[in-house]
Amino acid sequence: MSYSHVDTEFSLQLQRQVERFGKPWYAPPPTRIFRDDASMSASSDLWRSITNGLERSEWLLLLASPAAAQSPWVREEIAWWLEHRSLESVLLTITSGDICWDDGGFDPDRSSSIPEPLLRAFEKEPRWVDLRGVRDAPGHDFSNPQWADKVADLAATVRKVDKDVIVGDHVRERRRTTRWVRGAASVLTVLLVLAVGLSLFAWWERSVAVDQTNTAQSNLVLAKADQLRPTDPSLAAQLSVLARDIAATPDAQAAIVGSQGTVLSRRIDLSSQDAGGAEGVGAIAAGPDNTVVAASANGFTVTDVDHDRESPLTPDWTELVATGDNGHLLAAVSWDGRARLFRLDGLRPPRLLEDTVRSQTGLVHAVAVSGDGTRLALVEADQQWHSWDVHDPAHPVAAPATPIPGGLSSVAFSPDGRTVATGGADGVVRVWAVGADGGLAPLTTLPGTGSSVTALAYRGDGSLLASGGDDGLVHLWLTATPDHAAAIGQALRGHEGQITALAFQANSPFLLSASVDTTLRRWNVSDPALENLPSQVLAGSVASVESMIVLSDDRVVSNDSSASDTRIWENQSNEVPANQDTQFTASLVRFSADGRSMVVGGAGPGGLGPRGGILVPVSGNQISGPPTRLSVTGLLLDVSSSRALLAADLSPGLPLTGPLGLVDLGRTDEPVLGTIPGTGSAYFDPTGRYVLVGRNPTDEHPDSAQVELWDVSDPSSPHLRWSSPAGAFNSVAFDGTSGRMAIFTRPQRGPGWIEVWDDVTRQDPRWRIPVPDADQIPSGTLLLTPGGQQVLLGFGTDGGPVGPSAQIDLWSVTDTPAAPVTMKTGQSSEITSLAARPGGSEIAAGSGDGTIQLVQVSADALTDVGPAFTDLSSGYGPGAVIPDHRQGANGLTASAVEGMQFSPDGSALVTTEGGHTRLWSLDSDALSDRICRTVGATIDPTIWQRTIPSLPYRPVC
Repeated sequence: MSYSHVDTEFSLQLQRQVERFGKPWYAPPPTRIFRDDASMSASSDLWRSITNGLERSEWLLLLASPAAAQSPWVREEIAWWLEHRSLESVLLTITSGDICWDDGGFDPDRSSSIPEPLLRAFEKEPRWVDLRGVRDAPGHDFSNPQWADKVADLAATVRKVDKDVIVGDHVRERRRTTRWVRGAASVLTVLLVLAVGLSLFAWWERSVAVDQTNTAQSNLVLAKADQLRPTDPSLAAQLSVLARDIAATPDAQAAIVGSQGTVLSRRIDLSSQDAGGAEGVGAIAAGPDNTVVAASANGFTVTDVDHDRESPLTPDWTELVATGDNGHLLAAVSWDGRARLFRLDGLRPPRLLEDTVRSQTGLVHAVAVSGDGTRLALVEADQQWHSWDVHDPAHPVAAPATPIPGGLSSVAFSPDGRTVATGGADGVVRVWAVGADGGLAPLTTLPGTGSSVTALAYRGDGSLLASGGDDGLVHLWLTATPDHAAAIGQALRGHEGQITALAFQANSPFLLSASVDTTLRRWNVSDPALENLPSQVLAGSVASVESMIVLSDDRVVSNDSSASDTRIWENQSNEVPANQDTQFTASLVRFSADGRSMVVGGAGPGGLGPRGGILVPVSGNQISGPPTRLSVTGLLLDVSSSRALLAADLSPGLPLTGPLGLVDLGRTDEPVLGTIPGTGSAYFDPTGRYVLVGRNPTDEHPDSAQVELWDVSDPSSPHLRWSSPAGAFNSVAFDGTSGRMAIFTRPQRGPGWIEVWDDVTRQDPRWRIPVPDADQIPSGTLLLTPGGQQVLLGFGTDGGPVGPSAQIDLWSVTDTPAAPVTMKTGQSSEITSLAARPGGSEIAAGSGDGTIQLVQVSADALTDVGPAFTDLSSGYGPGAVIPDHRQGANGLTASAVEGMQFSPDGSALVTTEGGHTRLWSLDSDALSDRICRTVGATIDPTIWQRTIPSLPYRPVC
């Protein structure tokens, strides 16, 4: 092959194609082409190497181009070939330039591609192959049929075979090669798919193994959390967060949700940074704006516990501290009995007001400041009352000393500062009136308890006094009328050592007690006459709690100087704040349509006392403000969120006689728009246009039970749409999506019925589902799932030898209902309420034991979602003993979950139980963050090793 080096790359491609054209890819080429770049060995005699190649060749393949025409090497090769070979063995191809045959030879002026030796060498016009089109194509498109045809011309000539034969061979080989390639590709594809499949299977197996391992580890951590929850709920909450981080199982998520029913704590550092934290914290007191005053041998500081900031150290050895005037007036007592008065203003340096108050004996056991900050008292070694009028703190006026019979070991001012309670070693609590001169006059001597009184505390309204003694008992005294103070209820038992501190929370009905037995207890004293007053142990302290205070937001701070253990306790329960105007046993709760408020209705204990309702603001799954009393004074029966209407029994007292009033939620004057005669249960349909009234039989008329549908489109003029006789009306359920209604009637004997309507305006139901042995069901609660495709009945059974249990039955109502799907929830009492989560397949089941169980509902199964949870912070929980006078209006115990509803977006659940209304967030992410903020630091590696040693350490929060 003779060519110019301009065509080097092209010549290489052409060489390969001509050599292999029409031959198998695996066979050796039948023709070899000599090309100087590819075929010459290294030699100092270049021309000799070229002539050797020419001598071995039968054909001269010339790639004619202007560059080849000017190449001396191409001319020499052609001259040698014309001298030693015939002209007929020259194969002429044109790769670029022009070529023109003139009579007798190539025209030298118009044939720029023909070398000079060939211009007149041919007698007749030779045949040439024009390669200019494919040579100039980008990348030399050899798949072009024109290119294949030109290569076939050259290959057929040099091999001396017909072109048709060689083209046929080429086509067959291409097809064979294509089949080989496709077959090989198929095999490789199968192998690749197999390899990928095996890899995916291995990855899946590994993922399954990892998931199983994570689930097992999560369950291990949850089991440890359940074990620790009664004794250390804060660590248990952290472990629940850890379990969810390892594997977000339903059990782990439910444990996070259930943590809202506990009181958690974290350790805080109140030691002065100015003193390097060398001295431990002694006494503590509540400062203004949720700050804490901490005394030590170096002096005292004021610390913001939320932002970990403190005021500058006020030096001087400080033994005792007490505050008044909402924390703004501080009395700081030094080791030598000197009391100094300071004005506190946030974290600014305390301002000294007075420095002349001195104790009579030089030994002070306790210090107290009245709530309004006008009087200072010291408990000294002489067992006398010493006090000062500090209306003008810069000029305190000493009051006459008053001897205290039986000794003076503890003292507490009433909130208004007009009375004082004292306790002594004789176990007697005495109530005194504070005279104009500051002296004490006796009012009441309360019965002795037989144990030295070591702690005293008044409730915020002054109506209740608590005392604690060396024997670990706490006693409650009614002090609303100080000169007729008297004991109420039984002694509160639970501590196993001396009571060291007592404090009431201002915004909730709880009393806190601290003891040398290393525990705090939180007693629900909303009804102080209650037997076996419910309480919760606030576990987590490591030693004796010496002092305790309640901040303005009801958080509790406890301190033990001997163990340098200061903690802040925070209730996780999101409870409706209670006060005298809004506290009652709630049995009804309904969200507004936008989820921004709730209506809560009920009555006093046992159905007695004031009846009515409150409106509670809600924001971000949190109760966002105090409730407001609704103007209606009747017993609230139901609320229509879509129309802001209430249905209430307007009976002035018991028994309930009606009528049933339709009340406008938005009106304060004359809110009753219309009435329905008589009494009974009342339920709005989802549109608010109809009210279903269930009237139960009376003793005089045992067959008088019936169900009525009233049209209340115009609330001022309701009219009866239809009525139907029924057995004992028990429960009703509506579904707003499908418009369906279901009613459960329970006769005195024999089977009951669940009746399902497609259209509430029609009197006759579409289905009647028999409920065998309905007369054995004390009560039942109905629920239609979203879409109305399933109806559920929750109730309780006696359980036989294993005790009572809760059960849910499910029927599909897409066709003729068949036998129900049954589930035992594991709760220890009957199902008292059911609620469906909007937009999902999850329901909540409330029980008479105070627990809540989340349940997943499918077409043919009911599956629990994690363990049941309850709010232990109220003290009402599983196993609480509730006397008869604390029974609800429907006979349920005060711990029963009587009312329950999901928020419109399904992110929260509101429940009423034991007179308490709580909002449970179901956002486990936000709850985990809240736990971490409340508890603070992550689990210490030492505690980790002691608690879950089999797992590698990892930070939690």
